[in-house]
Amino acid sequence: MNFDLKAFRKENKLSQSELCFIWGIAQPYVSALENGTRPVNKEKIKVLIDNYGEEKVSKHLSKDIIIKESKGAKEEIGAMVPMIPLTAHGGSINDAIKQVSKISTEFIISPIPEAEIAIVVSGESMAPEFPAGARVLIREIDQTAFIEWGETFVLDTVNGVVLRQLMPGSDGDKLLCKAINVKFPPFEVLKNDVRSIYRVLLVMSTK
Repeated sequence: MNFDLKAFRKENKLSQSELCFIWGIAQPYVSALENGTRPVNKEKIKVLIDNYGEEKVSKHLSKDIIIKESKGAKEEIGAMVPMIPLTAHGGSINDAIKQVSKISTEFIISPIPEAEIAIVVSGESMAPEFPAGARVLIREIDQTAFIEWGETFVLDTVNGVVLRQLMPGSDGDKLLCKAINVKFPPFEVLKNDVRSIYRVLLVMSTK
């Protein structure tokens, strides 16, 4: 979800410290949200709407929501989301997101409005549920909050991007990443090496 946080903050005469308090996050995280190295997710947008009203917030949103109108009622049925030009093996989601507004980026129609971005699966480690070439719709989560162990996530790490099922690591500083394909052994990642975590919302296979 593209949100001009800096413009919103200045218009409402807010400091970064005040946003830290509202969202319950540290100042460096607010700076990352403001300069575009991290996306402002739907949960944070909702908190701003609860505090400042939908009108003040929505004017700074640039995500294209697909609306269906039936008998006078409007319903969100999907969204246009950017297809980040990297695979689930390498590159950085954050670096790619910064380039979305600077380069010609493919947008695809997501059947669910909650999706923020899409990536393409590479390799066979998550087959057959996530075959190579499939498009995966994802949304960033707060990695300090509760993680549903055993579910599939995309991790943006210092060593690249991986798509794996997450389990608790051997100690509190690590995450265990498991492949669906048993030919690929599990491995651990230091939490400090994880830039961001994205929940997989939907996989769209290609024929």
